[in-house]
Amino acid sequence: MPPQVEVCSELAVAFGILGIHPQEITSEDRLRELFYGDRPTWREFVGFRDVFGKMYDTDVLWDLGQRVVKDWIGNSPKLVEWYGPSRQARTTSASRDLRLHGVNWSVSVKYKSDVVSNSSPYNLFEAVASGSAKAKGASNWFEEQSPGHYGMLVRCAVGLAVERRVISSREIRTYLDNPSLLKQVMGKIESDYRNHCQSVYVAMCRDVAQKSADLFNRNLENVPRKSLTGVHEGIIRQFLRVNGERYLLVGVEKDGTAYVLEIPSIDDVRKAYRIEHITAVPDLRRKQSVVNFDLCVANTGTESKVSLKYHAEIRWSHGPFCGNPEAKLYKEFGWSEVPFFRKIYIHR
Repeated sequence: MPPQVEVCSELAVAFGILGIHPQEITSEDRLRELFYGDRPTWREFVGFRDVFGKMYDTDVLWDLGQRVVKDWIGNSPKLVEWYGPSRQARTTSASRDLRLHGVNWSVSVKYKSDVVSNSSPYNLFEAVASGSAKAKGASNWFEEQSPGHYGMLVRCAVGLAVERRVISSREIRTYLDNPSLLKQVMGKIESDYRNHCQSVYVAMCRDVAQKSADLFNRNLENVPRKSLTGVHEGIIRQFLRVNGERYLLVGVEKDGTAYVLEIPSIDDVRKAYRIEHITAVPDLRRKQSVVNFDLCVANTGTESKVSLKYHAEIRWSHGPFCGNPEAKLYKEFGWSEVPFFRKIYIHR
């Protein structure tokens, strides 16, 4: 089984920054000498080394690591800290995959991914748009926003599972209150679910998309003028991966564009740019819950404006009724198109 793309892409950039070809590392002791703090396990490294130059454009990413040194920091650091795809979320809220020892720079790595963030629908449509505190846990957004359609979907699924057309309201309530029972239901009817329940699911999704977009816009409209700057800063953090410190964004877009960018701090952005507007619009052509966003940023000096398009997909991450829905935010542009991201290296 191939190693994770995140592991390979991040380690390729790390070794490029170190100026060392992965094939040169033949012992675990030597690997330990190159990393401080969090480091790859020997198994992770060997998996990466075996596919280097063969998968995930790892040779291109290694070259980008070299560009970080040549075009930005000047000299290769002797040590790198690697946070790893599974460890970053627990260790920091910043966009950080690598930390370069001695030069005080963090690096975030992206490989052919348009995913900007993955949060709960509540946090995206309620907390970010209103400036309120983000929720730590996730709720059942489908049931909250469209209880009627959600109940119909549960009724359809349960009816298939128990092979009865008539299901009492009390039975349905039992399933609504016990998500684990709904998971068991899906295990029985997975092959029939799409054929029999699809129209109900689509109706629910479109209703949820409409209500989510309306909620985002309404929350933003109701923000007091004195609080608007803070809310806009939260939107910039969420939609543009800007945080409290500058860092480097290194990666490859889906169209093959390779880049090294300096991402400014939120303070730097605030001094030179403002949000002109941001609007949410449901995409009612889709057969799942999708909300489109148009984020327009303006240069406060020149008044030049750039519009950045996004969409969020509201869905269960592991199939119907499995866990609470998530809101995955996708960009529809290249990172180098953001006007306040400094272009250190671009190759198309």
